[in-house]
Amino acid sequence: ERMVHDDAIQHELDTYNGLLPSSPGALAVVLLVEYATAEEREEHLPNLLTLNEHLEIQVGDQPPVSPRWDAMQVGDTRISSVQYLQFLDVAPDEDAIAAFREGPVVLRSTHPYLSAETVLDDASRAALADDMA
Repeated sequence: ERMVHDDAIQHELDTYNGLLPSSPGALAVVLLVEYATAEEREEHLPNLLTLNEHLEIQVGDQPPVSPRWDAMQVGDTRISSVQYLQFLDVAPDEDAIAAFREGPVVLRSTHPYLSAETVLDDASRAALADDMA
């Protein structure tokens, strides 16, 4: 953002560091809901209002974990197209981190307007496990 003043840089660091979980075994995620045009975004974002109730991460056969959302990013009539999520207790100890590394790890949306899932590949799991360790 072309910041050159120390106070502006510090403000950005303080703002975004506050979005990071401090507990071990937690993941911080930035979710971007992208549309090609502003018109599409305005049309579709209201349909995703309850998206925060429909996202989860699942490690192996463990129960899925839902994220904590930044409440300021969800309004009464629509959500922000950028969401800051925290998945707490995804891998709270060494055994859980090893299970995360081994996989499978699935990110999933069960939202009726946006149903999708993806399985993290080996490299992604390894990098995230290293971050959580």
